[in-house]
Amino acid sequence: SPPILPPGRLPVCVHVTSTPMERKIAADCRRAIALLTAKKVPFDIIDLATDRVGRGGIEIDRAALLHCFRSQRLPRIQIGAVEDGSVLTFDTDRLQELEDSGELNAMLFAHISQHLGQRA
Repeated sequence: SPPILPPGRLPVCVHVTSTPMERKIAADCRRAIALLTAKKVPFDIIDLATDRVGRGGIEIDRAALLHCFRSQRLPRIQIGAVEDGSVLTFDTDRLQELEDSGELNAMLFAHISQHLGQRA
């Protein structure tokens, strides 16, 4: 299984790059952010090109991330909590498939509700 990416502070996190090597990656990053923004979903963005520190001051391991993205394309959307093992990670195409099938709203609602319940 691929390594887990550094988590954000929120239950939804989008891992992007501000320096994509391909137009498709740049377009996919914008598309993922636009979809989540349109849904008014609170989410973190971690720019793997510039961010040096993840949640809790944990330094991001660049070598591990480079290894991870040799086989996976950016952006990577992470939904859920690493702590309880409920994290799901997928690409923009899968995000759109979940949206098209109507599964995305339920998934987002479940994880955001769980996050808010833990904070109460």
